[in-house]
Amino acid sequence: MRHYDHYGFAFSPSIDAFEIVLTAQERIDGPVHRAAAFLHTRSPRSAFCHKNGRATSGYPGDPQGARLGHVTHLATQSSRVIKNVTFSFLPLLLLVLSVELIVRWTGFAEDCKSPVRAGTWACDPLLSFKNDPSMVVRGQPLNSDGFRGREFGPKKDGVLRILALGDSCTFGVVPADHGYFVDRPYPELLEEEIARRFGLDRIEVFNGGVPGYNSFQGLMLLRTQLRSIQPDVITVRFGWNDHLMSSFGRREGAFTESGHPLIRLPMNLILRSAIYPAAVRLSMELRAALGVGSGVGLKIPSEWKPNMSLDDYRYALEAISRLGQSLDARVVLIAAPQATNRKVEVDRFERLPADAVARNVLVYSAIDSFERMRSIHQSYVDATREVADQLAIPLVDMARVYRDQRDRRLFSDSDILHPTQRGHMLEARTLFERLDELGEFADLRSEDGKN
Repeated sequence: MRHYDHYGFAFSPSIDAFEIVLTAQERIDGPVHRAAAFLHTRSPRSAFCHKNGRATSGYPGDPQGARLGHVTHLATQSSRVIKNVTFSFLPLLLLVLSVELIVRWTGFAEDCKSPVRAGTWACDPLLSFKNDPSMVVRGQPLNSDGFRGREFGPKKDGVLRILALGDSCTFGVVPADHGYFVDRPYPELLEEEIARRFGLDRIEVFNGGVPGYNSFQGLMLLRTQLRSIQPDVITVRFGWNDHLMSSFGRREGAFTESGHPLIRLPMNLILRSAIYPAAVRLSMELRAALGVGSGVGLKIPSEWKPNMSLDDYRYALEAISRLGQSLDARVVLIAAPQATNRKVEVDRFERLPADAVARNVLVYSAIDSFERMRSIHQSYVDATREVADQLAIPLVDMARVYRDQRDRRLFSDSDILHPTQRGHMLEARTLFERLDELGEFADLRSEDGKN
C-alpha cells in the first residue's frame, strides 16, 4: 500500500532495507562477472582443455590467456572493493532511513513554535510560515490542509482540476475593506463559472494562496505539499511579495535557494526528505531556549531590497512552469495588476493620509514614493511576460486587463495591490475566457454533448 506524507511523497513502511542493499549488490556483482566471462569467451584463442582437473589455455604460453586472467582478477578485485564500500555505508544508510521514517510517521517536521506575530500565520520549518490552520475566514474554517476552500481529496475520473497558486491576492485578502477578506476569491468564482456551464461534479478549483508568499515559496509549496494533488491546470500569480513586505514574519536563516545550478541540485534532493525541516525545527527550538532571536516582528528597513531579485523571480517562475509540466499540468502565468497604472492614480495615492494602508506598504518596504513602487512592480510584471514568452506558455495579462477597465472599484481607495470583490469577479471571468481559448474545457464540452 502506498502512503503519502505531509510533503506529498509516496513511501512504503514495509520496505526491507536489507533487501534493497542485497538486491543492489547483486546488480553490481552480476554485470562485473558476466563482463569478465564475455571477454574470455569472445577471444579467438579461448579454446580450453582440462588437464589434471585444471582449466588451461589450449596454447601454452599464450599472452592473451594471461591478459584474460588478469581481466578476471581485476573484475573480482573491483567487485570486492565495491562490496566493501557498499557495506561500510550500510549502517549510515540504515540510520538515515530509520530517522526519515520516524520523522515522517510522527509529523515532527510539519510544525514548529511560531515566532511570527500575525493572526493569519503559523510556523513552518521549511517555508518559514504558512496559513494558520485555526484561522476562520468569513465564518468558514480552512480545509484540513490549511488552505481556503474545498478539501484536497482524491481525484475522480472525468474531473478537471485547477490549482490556483499565489499570495494574499489569491487567498482573498483585502485589508482596507470591512472583514479583511473578500467573500469569494477568484478561484472559488472560477469554479462556480465552470460548474454553471458543465456541471458541479466535473470541476475542482483549489485555492493554493498563502498571504505573504513570494514566488520561491510558491515553488517550494508545489514541490512539497501540493505536489500530489494532480492538477490539470496550474495558475501562477505572484510578484508583490517578491519585491515588497515579504520579509515580514520571516526568521533569519529561512530556507532560500542558491543561484548556482550546481548547488540547486542537492537542494532539490534535500527537499524530498523530512529530515531537513526537522533539523530546522530543532535549531529553532534550541535558539528559542537560549533566547536567541526572540521578539521577531515587523521591522522597518533602512533601504529597499527585494526579497526576490528579478533574476531570482524569473528563475522561480521558470521552475514552477517546468515542475508543473512534469506533473502533466498546463501552467498559466498571471501578470499581477496594480492600482497605480496611470499618473492620475499615482497622484491620488500620494495624497493619502499617513495612516493609510498603502502608505504602510511604502514605509515597511523602504520605498519613497508610489511612483517608484509603480515602476518596481511594473518591472516584475514585465519579467512575468518575458518568462511566458521564453517558455512559450500561456499568459493571462491581468495587469493589462485591469488597466483597460479604468474602474477604480477594482481596488479600494487605500490599497494598491489587493483587489476588491469586484476585482476578483473580473479575474475569474478573465481566467475562464482564457482557459476556454486554450481548449481546457474541450473534454467537458464533449462529454456534455453526449448527455
